[in-house]
Amino acid sequence: MVHPQEGRQGPQQAELLVGEGADPQRIMIGHMDGNTDPGYHRETLKRGVNIAFDRLGLQGLVGTPMDTDRLRVLEALLGDGHAGRILLSHDTIWHWLGRTLPMPEAILPASKDWHSLHLMDDILPELRRRGITQEQLDQMTVKNPARVFG
Repeated sequence: MVHPQEGRQGPQQAELLVGEGADPQRIMIGHMDGNTDPGYHRETLKRGVNIAFDRLGLQGLVGTPMDTDRLRVLEALLGDGHAGRILLSHDTIWHWLGRTLPMPEAILPASKDWHSLHLMDDILPELRRRGITQEQLDQMTVKNPARVFG
C-alpha cells in the first residue's frame, strides 16, 4: 500500500512495484482521489493494481478536490468496469503519537466531513442515488479489501 500525495505518481509507483515483482492484485495505490483526471486513474489501473479513494471528506484545502469531483471520477471508472479494483475507505487521522491530533482552526471547515462515518453515512447513499449498484458498492468496500489484504 502506497500513498502518493494528492493523487500524483500513482502510475510510477505501480510500475516500480510490479517491476520489482510485487503481485499487482495485492498492491493498493492510495490517495488516488486527490486527482480528478479519470485518465490518470486509467493509466494507473493499466498496471493491474488496485486504487483507493480514501480521503473522502477532506475537501476544499489548496490542491484538495471536493467530494463531488471525486464522485464524478469514480462514476467514470465504474462506467469503464473497474469496480473490481477500486477500494473505498477512510484515511483519517484521529490520534497522532497517542494524542488527539490538534487541528488548526483554519482547516476545520475543510475537514468537517473527514471522519470515519462519512463514507457510510454520506458517500454510499449518494452513490446509490447516482445509480451505483449495491453489488458495485459491496465489491469496493468488502470484496476488494478482502482480496487485497486477505
